[in-house]
Amino acid sequence: MLAPWQVPVERIDTILRRQYQGTPVQKALDAARLRLEWPSVVGEMWGRHAEPMRLQNGVLWLQVADSSWAQRFAFEQRRLQDRVEAWLGMPVQVRLRVGPAPVPEAPRTNTPVLADDPAVTNAVAGMPRGVLRETMHTFLGRLAAFQQTSGDKENNP
Repeated sequence: MLAPWQVPVERIDTILRRQYQGTPVQKALDAARLRLEWPSVVGEMWGRHAEPMRLQNGVLWLQVADSSWAQRFAFEQRRLQDRVEAWLGMPVQVRLRVGPAPVPEAPRTNTPVLADDPAVTNAVAGMPRGVLRETMHTFLGRLAAFQQTSGDKENNP
């Protein structure tokens, strides 16, 4: 048996990607990562003037502020699409929405959170206290609850 300091450390996104490859959870993780890393994917200028709104069924919807950015996008669409496809590792179509971003809806919480699940608590125990830890705790708790209610034993850790 290995001592705790000898156990190889893996990033949580690597573990989640492997566990949920090809599932709706993986698609949601990809979309969230794209939003977080958007400026590094497309460059600082486009990162400031275009916002990814959703990635669904191979279509990436971008929000641009006005028609001048929509026109500029038309000239650079292929280059930006190539960057996004290389980053995602899959083909996408990019579509635009012009105008101010809609007010986001409150998140749906149909799935209960298993806040008292020891596996969820242990999974985030090593993380520093703060927003990231709370967010991961909520995410993993909802994921565990979803798996229990859906009977998804294949992807259940």
